[in-house]
Amino acid sequence: MCNPECKKLRCISCQLHCELLPVPTLHSHQCLERQYCIWPNDNNFLNEGVASLLLSPDINVLGSGFIFVDFSFHNLALFSNSDWIAYLSQSTLRLALVTDSRMEALATYWQRHCPAITTVLYSDNDRNVIFGKIKKAIIGLQTKETCRKKLTEYEMSVLQRLLRGIAVKDICHELEANRNSIYNVIRSLKNKLGGSLYHLQTH
Repeated sequence: MCNPECKKLRCISCQLHCELLPVPTLHSHQCLERQYCIWPNDNNFLNEGVASLLLSPDINVLGSGFIFVDFSFHNLALFSNSDWIAYLSQSTLRLALVTDSRMEALATYWQRHCPAITTVLYSDNDRNVIFGKIKKAIIGLQTKETCRKKLTEYEMSVLQRLLRGIAVKDICHELEANRNSIYNVIRSLKNKLGGSLYHLQTH
């Protein structure tokens, strides 16, 4: 999970890089620019990619500002519950999830449950698809890929408990389910998240 410093939300629209969350700087309240952010802000490759994207002549940055969320597998624990959505929603900016292949099902789940998530940029989207999604997101339009795999509510319940280190027998008790049912869900999670049970329990 990222450290407190990288969880700060900072605008990248100009060289001031004003903090918007958790404590907005005075200048951020007076800013007339559209606000674009990357969160968490510890991925230098994503920072460079987004910065170059916003400088592209194909992108009109005069629309609504929004947050590019680094939806990576190493942040699985961070994105396994809705706290991050509640935190970022304080900014009132729309969200664009930039997901790797292992987090695709979880990113799709959250887009189905959170209207503030305008789009999901998947790892297999080509340049034209990404530009098309960003253009729509900037003017406030949602884009969804309905054929994508996603987690179910029940799978989310099991995943959240696994990440808290709760044993399978205790998960069975809490969810009033038999052991075979829970193990079937775990197998489904391993398939959708592309990781072993070890990864699910240690991230």
